[in-house]
Amino acid sequence: MLVATRPSQELRVTAVDTERAFEELRVEWTRLLLESSGDTVFLTWEWAAAWWGTYGSDKELYILKVEDDGRLIGLAPLYRASRRLLGVLPYRTLRFIGDGSWDSDYLDFIAAAGRERRVVHAIARFLLDHHRHWDVLSLNEVPRSSVNLEVLRERLKNDTRFWRETERGCTYVPLPSDWDGYLRGLKPRMRTKIRSLTARLEHGFSVTFDCCQRPDELPERLESLFDLHALRWQGKSHDGVFVSPAKRQFYREVARRFLPVGWLRLYSLMVDGRYVAHQYCLEYQHRLFLLQEGFDPRWEGWGVGNVLRAYVFRDCIDRKVVGYDFLAGITPHKLSWGGQPKTNVRVTAALGNVRARLLFGFQRSRELTIRVLKSVLPKALIAIMRRANTAPAAA
Repeated sequence: MLVATRPSQELRVTAVDTERAFEELRVEWTRLLLESSGDTVFLTWEWAAAWWGTYGSDKELYILKVEDDGRLIGLAPLYRASRRLLGVLPYRTLRFIGDGSWDSDYLDFIAAAGRERRVVHAIARFLLDHHRHWDVLSLNEVPRSSVNLEVLRERLKNDTRFWRETERGCTYVPLPSDWDGYLRGLKPRMRTKIRSLTARLEHGFSVTFDCCQRPDELPERLESLFDLHALRWQGKSHDGVFVSPAKRQFYREVARRFLPVGWLRLYSLMVDGRYVAHQYCLEYQHRLFLLQEGFDPRWEGWGVGNVLRAYVFRDCIDRKVVGYDFLAGITPHKLSWGGQPKTNVRVTAALGNVRARLLFGFQRSRELTIRVLKSVLPKALIAIMRRANTAPAAA
């Protein structure tokens, strides 16, 4: 644990940088998250611990604890990483635990409800006082509705030389209380599609839909998910995210931690005794979050991916789950299921040191180059380049 602390209006801020201290935070972290207004699965201690155990080997913990008279009222779950611009210029960045692997959404500070302003002010003051510990602050995937973001903007924007905000869309489907009501809310063509695909598959084959219940079921289902996800993306000239051993390990670790507490919903569709589609979801506070999915492209003509999603939606409605979150990306397909756009914000801030000036100068030059290329290159070529450089973060 770093010894540097600072009281801010009687609040004490301490930086935690050891895994033992991180482990010891579990009970308090969980209690605080439940008391916060931004409680989400991606801010749970379990998610952070699984992510850190997989991706944290080349990083340093930099978790800021905010205490009032010894009671934890705020957390900034951050880590510090060393990077090099163009392989030459070293710089240090602070990011949320969970950010950097394309697995997490809705990241944020954690503050007791009603005390967000004091907590975020204390965190911002600590970061400014300890500016020698970092060069760039990158806070990605913060919900635009976050109270913490509003306060941080007020407190830190004027005290940093560089401040940049960009937006990234997500798609969320609010679920009604009954299946027929959900179908009535869809466009007629989509409603007919769901019914016809489901009936055609059920009448032509032996169809089984279920959800993983036991730890001994995990290995076979996860390997099938990895394989089917890869098959689908190979057909689009991509390897898929599960080509990475670290990604596969992370999903195994999350499943191991989340299944016993009821947060894992690994759905599967079998046709004639063989897996043809999976959805790897997390369920938390009566909301379902889709992390990854995969289906056998040889069954694409039978719409097995759509059939599985229809089964999942109906299961959620039957169990009174209030929403299905597609997470990152807004596409016509997601909107066709009744999706509504949501927005996350990515904040990049830095002080005026030499590294920051070079980094932001490079970023502006890169963006200018991209704008110029877009103005002169044919749209078809730009689309090809974008597809070639877009990682398939979700199926």
